[in-house]
Amino acid sequence: MSHPFLVIYDPDAVLELEELSSRQERKATFTVVDKLRRLGERLPPPHMKPLQGEPGLLELRPRQGNSPVRPIYARLEQGFVILAFSTKPDKAGFGRAIIAAHRRLRQYRP
Repeated sequence: MSHPFLVIYDPDAVLELEELSSRQERKATFTVVDKLRRLGERLPPPHMKPLQGEPGLLELRPRQGNSPVRPIYARLEQGFVILAFSTKPDKAGFGRAIIAAHRRLRQYRP
């Protein structure tokens, strides 16, 4: 059995995660993060997707993309970091999450 991958959460991303009021969405989010922990880079679509035009950023897709929640994450040398959560299904909310993810990623990569 292979060893699980390290997945850490940026503290500000945890605050965004707390905004999820739906128990169903929260459970789906933790399920897809657990898949990332177990499979790492082998996690296939539709559970993850590289963000087009955003080098180094990827998104997790809870419920195979049928969830409005999108954890945005990046690969680190020692594992992965969840940088931000887009919790609204609109483009503006997703764009704000990407900007936050880029800003937060700077503290994990020199």
